[in-house]
Amino acid sequence: MYQVDVASSVDAASVTELRRAALAQSREFSVNDIDKVGWTEIDESSVVLVVRENDTLVSSMRMITFSDEAAAERFLEYPVTQHSIPGPMLTMSRAVTLPNYFSKGLMGAIRYVYLRGALETAIQSVVAIVYQGAPRVNSMRRAGFEMLECREHWDSEATVSAAPLIGVLPKRLFAQALAHSQFEFSQVINDCAFNWDAIHKRFAQVPVLSR
Repeated sequence: MYQVDVASSVDAASVTELRRAALAQSREFSVNDIDKVGWTEIDESSVVLVVRENDTLVSSMRMITFSDEAAAERFLEYPVTQHSIPGPMLTMSRAVTLPNYFSKGLMGAIRYVYLRGALETAIQSVVAIVYQGAPRVNSMRRAGFEMLECREHWDSEATVSAAPLIGVLPKRLFAQALAHSQFEFSQVINDCAFNWDAIHKRFAQVPVLSR
């Protein structure tokens, strides 16, 4: 049984350890300074979802809500403004899973959670930078994400070795994507215990950033 919850500063050390362990083995990019992927001030202003197995963190994703595409572009360092994406937008980052859990579908369970959370807010789009060949790209497409070509970027955090894509899901497709994710990942979702009270509370409280 997995436990899906919202992380806080209390979990900073374990989230940092998970990120460093997972990102050190990334196949699509290499982090330029692995010591800089830990818990920071931006995590305090985000929804950080975590999956535990027997009290050990095995997967996580950070979601930041930006007011518009310009703010998201400044943070992501990818050309979001070229695509007229409406805000506020929920922006994915620090998506990590330990290699031994790649085949478990844990990112699908996390998607199920953030779509449920986003449906209850004023969020108009979900945006994620993903890479050709990454395991979750095809399942995101099946859920309704449009994968936009990304011919340039100025990513100062990582050296990218796979073609990046900008995944976009508009609000009108949130419910459809949620239903699809619940169906496709039903097995792992049924094997999860969700802390819905904490999850809904965090989505309701998280600030919309414009910097």
